[in-house]
Amino acid sequence: MTSHLLRHWRSWAVWVGTVLVVVAFTGFIALQVPGIGLDEEAHITHAEKLRQGQLASHDDKVSPELSSAIRCDRYRVWGSNLNPGYPTGARFECFTPKGLSKFDGGFAAQQAQHTPVYYLPLAFATKVVDKVTDLDPLVDTYRVAGLLFVSLSVASLLWLGARLRVAPSIAAAATLIIVGTSGFVMSNSFVTNDALAIPAGVALLLAARRVLDGRSSAWLLLAVSFAVTIAKPTFMPGHLACVFYLSQQLKPVDLRLRDLAGRPSRDALTAYGRSTLRRFAPIGAVGAGLVAGLVGFQVWVDRFVPGTKELSKYYNSRIFQADYFKGIANTLQNPLTQERPISLMDPSYGLVAMTVLEAIVLWGTVVVAFGLFRRGGRDPVRLARSAVGAIVGGALVLFLQGALRGLALSSTNTRYLLPIVPFMFGAIAMTGDQLWNRHLTRIPRVTLPLAVVLLLGVQANAIEHTSEPRLNNAWTRRQTGVLASYINEEVAAQPPSGDDDAPQQCIHKGDTVAVVPFMPALYDMAPDIEAPVDADAYWVGSLPRETRKAPFESLTDSDVDVVITSSPLHITYERTAAARVAAEWPRCARWVPFGLGLTHPPFEVYVRPTKK
Repeated sequence: MTSHLLRHWRSWAVWVGTVLVVVAFTGFIALQVPGIGLDEEAHITHAEKLRQGQLASHDDKVSPELSSAIRCDRYRVWGSNLNPGYPTGARFECFTPKGLSKFDGGFAAQQAQHTPVYYLPLAFATKVVDKVTDLDPLVDTYRVAGLLFVSLSVASLLWLGARLRVAPSIAAAATLIIVGTSGFVMSNSFVTNDALAIPAGVALLLAARRVLDGRSSAWLLLAVSFAVTIAKPTFMPGHLACVFYLSQQLKPVDLRLRDLAGRPSRDALTAYGRSTLRRFAPIGAVGAGLVAGLVGFQVWVDRFVPGTKELSKYYNSRIFQADYFKGIANTLQNPLTQERPISLMDPSYGLVAMTVLEAIVLWGTVVVAFGLFRRGGRDPVRLARSAVGAIVGGALVLFLQGALRGLALSSTNTRYLLPIVPFMFGAIAMTGDQLWNRHLTRIPRVTLPLAVVLLLGVQANAIEHTSEPRLNNAWTRRQTGVLASYINEEVAAQPPSGDDDAPQQCIHKGDTVAVVPFMPALYDMAPDIEAPVDADAYWVGSLPRETRKAPFESLTDSDVDVVITSSPLHITYERTAAARVAAEWPRCARWVPFGLGLTHPPFEVYVRPTKK
């Protein structure tokens, strides 16, 4: 076997192995995490409508079955700012599909405006998965079908690495680093059309390089730019990164006005104009494709998508927009970092491994953009500077685009910066390849992707050992531990007998204590207190609604001696019970949990009036 053929087979082995690792990692998260991703139920509903042979409508509602699953079995995979480990929206009241149908309680499916570029392949793939597996047809089949786009994203990055002449192992390592970030996980392990962002960015970058090399005309860039915009208009930062990349490699002008002696003739001006147009033709093609795509998308929304076209009033808030503008104008956002807290991974070592990978991509790109380690070609620096410029400029453009549409903010979330990732990938992969060839030639390159695979394994292990957040019923284990420490100190306190100035002891050993919202893990951490009778009825979401309401309706008349309440995230009957307790029972103490942050609400302790 010749050395060339051996290298060829090694390259294919690395590429295939990388794709398998990525599919296994993202598929594991997709099937392991029971939560719901950002707008995942709406994206699933859009694909489901296409499977039924209908176009999605602005007035669509999530099916009662899926709405019930979200309320009762699944929680959001991102946390709230108040309680980072608590999944947002996990405290919906649990209703059966039949119960939701009675009062039209399904969630709104607000993703109908998008073209079927993403949803049609997803719908066809889901049909196949439904036939060959027995997975949950409401969510899991769509997630497994979505692995099609995971493979597309990985293959596009590896293909980009090959076109940039990066060693396969280095390209594989850079790809795996991107895969291990929260931005990639949230856009690929769950059903969302953001899964097209990275392939879209790769298409723009490769088209720009073909045009710059003279292998294609600017018409190619116009077609690619149009296709990317039609897929999702908020991929606009990818267009901006492409323009920055092209602007750094403009061809020198053939004719300059200052070189024309005296008053230039009409022929000279015409020649100058043609020369200038040829010079800026690639940039103009990207802009023309973007404008044409935006017009086409608007025509699609206005003429083809049925239903009323009213946007949420929440996005019309000037304060809301001003706060977003403050963030994007003063922060270098990482496209691969989810802007919300992550609730699908509880052990800190998993989040640390994820954070390391995210920092490598962002700050590696920034370092390359400054021109450090530049001893080879200038292409890595151009890619890095294009990425950094588009991170800032892209968020601002998205903000302005939304403000011009009647204060309906499109979005400045970091996930809409994902089309910039291929430019960051090219910068760090090419620089890493150069540094390896210069300083680490004795170490096999395959050790680098293996090291990244180890970090992915750390994350997978952390996810495997993450208990369902709702086991603590809207509270993280840290919050439960803080409250347990207060209770243990309170129970252990022994005020001197006869001392009237001694602080009142609110909880005694053997007291029955209820927490609103209920915290089942509390009683293992505070063994000197007792849980209420039939405690499971307070928090098990799968129980009938009337069964779960009963303990709260009779809370003041039950065997409970002490009630502790804190969270503003109560559902209806919990809020009512907490208000009734606060009105009828005296408050004994107010514990401020400084260890949970200054904004965390205090724990308020109420004791039964007849309690001694």
